Amino acid sequence: MVTKVKVTGLQELQRDLRATAEGLDGDDLSRVMGDIADDTARLAASFAPRRTGRLAASVKGGQIKTKAVVGASVPYAAPINYGWPRRGVAASRFMQRADEAMKPTLPTRLEQAINRLISARGLS
Repeated sequence: MVTKVKVTGLQELQRDLRATAEGLDGDDLSRVMGDIADDTARLAASFAPRRTGRLAASVKGGQIKTKAVVGASVPYAAPINYGWPRRGVAASRFMQRADEAMKPTLPTRLEQAINRLISARGLS
């Protein structure tokens, strides 16, 4: 089970920034996406139901240039998150709760990170 946060237009922005300032590469924004993924993973883990703590411990974040990806590696993560009515498992929606909590902060975080990159390149 994986929850993805994708920012629309980010690839175009990266392309335009590269055209404006040589040297700005995907690794710069990839680190920002990694930080966002890690923060979202910590929040999702805090929302995860706990019996043994294995589910919460399995929630990890990762990044792919323009995406922050959060997933849980235990096999029962999806049924716990989405529910399994036939088995009487109610949906906890811990991943969606983390996603919703993070959404309001993302535009500002991305803008600040992009502005830092522009300033670091002496373009501001």
